Amino acid sequence: MTTTARRRFVLVDWTLRPDRDDDAPPTTYAFRCLALTEDDAECAATSPASEDPTEPQTWAFDPYPAALPVGVAR
Repeated sequence: MTTTARRRFVLVDWTLRPDRDDDAPPTTYAFRCLALTEDDAECAATSPASEDPTEPQTWAFDPYPAALPVGVAR
């Protein structure tokens, strides 16, 4: 005999926003490499964190990355 699994879904509207309170830490931005190396390990390279969102983009779009492991192409 097969039983039917019942599921209940609750749909909720969420809003994400930066913490702008006076005592909040500064918002920082960074990029992370999600590519896999030749042996299927995660690349795990990350850009330097910055309060300026454009600075990590330099790392992400640099045509000659120096900080990637061997076997990972961007």
